[in-house]
Amino acid sequence: MNIIELFINKKYQTHNQKQRVHDSNTLSIEKQLSEFDEAGLRFEEWIDAFAAETESKLKKNKHLQ
Repeated sequence: MNIIELFINKKYQTHNQKQRVHDSNTLSIEKQLSEFDEAGLRFEEWIDAFAAETESKLKKNKHLQ
């Protein structure tokens, strides 16, 4: 194949080829969003634990004074 045929074949893919690429991209994005959501939940849990620990230390310090 010459370079023009390669370009045409790449540019004008069949519907099934385009659909597979689209599905692959969609799955990749969904996976990244899921990982981002999980990281956000872990961060929220860490913040809650940190806040509880800080509040406990503040109460303890207040009783010592």
